[in-house]
Amino acid sequence: MKRILPLIGAAGIAAMIANPASAFQQITHKRIAIDAINYMKAHPDTTNYAALENAVTAAGYTIDQFAETVGQGAFDVDDFQDTFICGAITGDCVYSPVFNAGASIAQYTSYWHFQNHTRGGDAHGNDLGGYNYDLLTVWGVIDDLAATWLVNDHLDDGNGGMTGFCYWFLGCSEDSEYNSYGITEANYRQGSYSTKGMYEDFQDIPFQPIDNLGNYWYSQFLNSPTAQTLGFVLHTTDLLQPHHTWTTSDLNHSGWESWVADYYDSENLNADDKVTEALASFTPIDADATDIRPLLTEGGSISYSLGGAVLNTTDHNARREVANVVVPHAIAMAINIFNHAADKMSTNASGELREKRAGLCMNLWGGVAKNGADVRLHSCSNSANEQWQYESSTGLIRSTLNTNYCLDMAGGQVSNGGNVQVWSCIAGHNNMTWDIVGDTIRPRVNHGIAIDAYGTRSGNNIGLWSVHGGSNQSWTVEGI
Repeated sequence: MKRILPLIGAAGIAAMIANPASAFQQITHKRIAIDAINYMKAHPDTTNYAALENAVTAAGYTIDQFAETVGQGAFDVDDFQDTFICGAITGDCVYSPVFNAGASIAQYTSYWHFQNHTRGGDAHGNDLGGYNYDLLTVWGVIDDLAATWLVNDHLDDGNGGMTGFCYWFLGCSEDSEYNSYGITEANYRQGSYSTKGMYEDFQDIPFQPIDNLGNYWYSQFLNSPTAQTLGFVLHTTDLLQPHHTWTTSDLNHSGWESWVADYYDSENLNADDKVTEALASFTPIDADATDIRPLLTEGGSISYSLGGAVLNTTDHNARREVANVVVPHAIAMAINIFNHAADKMSTNASGELREKRAGLCMNLWGGVAKNGADVRLHSCSNSANEQWQYESSTGLIRSTLNTNYCLDMAGGQVSNGGNVQVWSCIAGHNNMTWDIVGDTIRPRVNHGIAIDAYGTRSGNNIGLWSVHGGSNQSWTVEGI
């Protein structure tokens, strides 16, 4: 067990921990996410960019808007107020040191942002644990000061929770602010084992590792795809920050992250050739996988393998050498996540196709899915025969009423007057392969043609016509 420093007074400790462990600076997290998408845009032949762009466009974003939103999500994770630590004596629960008195003081949520490669499994049963002060292999004054400040304090576990001291005539005082054990820790458990007792004394709390955090947010994304949730996943690029795999809040931590932000552009840390080389270090996520932790741990292994150089020196050349490895690998890891997520954004999404001229919906006429069934306009009712699923990777638009049936160009007629119907889905068949371009739906084999609403009343037919920019070829893709 490490020695807890003698109590030296609130002002002294507060001053010394005012430069906290927040891994890459928030702006760097955002840059990495945006640069990953820009790389995919520049390399559509080697990435899943086409599927990503189609899914993003269908959701009503431009690709640049999507990149900004995802990047902001990655930025925001450091600001989560989801981790409160309660005083052993007072029972007062706060989410940052000194009651968040200074904007530069870390929030306790950052303790979930480590994966300790210097040790093996943890008390939860994870293959690699997270931050645990008592088991740190490398540490510095800031680690010691935080443990002194928080000695015997515990994770907020809700009303009536544990405190270090109780008085028989007053009971246990507890100012619970947020059930961090019952919500945050439970979310990040990801199949591992926990008890409240593990979180009773800060100095030996085994915080869950960051790969569990990333996997939780990816499961939320798969359940309901949003750009913001995917951005939360991308905060796991902390794993390419050596301090977060060697696991310490100190040892040039703050100075290193500032250096990366300052020299990100001038040292060309995001250069295409560096990212291309870095991509070869990762095993792509299997198409059917829902657990992304193997990929994340590969990223952590890369930063750990650099031997902790930036923990031990502030030399510019040494920092440049490490940064030229970890930043391109962070971008490459993000690309692997985007490649996998792109198909999930489309295959898990569904909604109405509403044309903009009359506000009517694309309806599987008659409410029966069968070969040759017509597709017409109808007043929107949110019924199953007005719900469609677009798969950007295959270009299929499936009927939610029966997902074995897809929008089809009758008789393969890709020309003015061609009819739109449903037919048994055949992936790769030109008759039923579509792209969403802006707010139009176009055959992949001919982007000069678009799906066209032939009238303004329920029952009017839907077919194909040359792209002309009219509102009867513009569709609001609700939910897709």
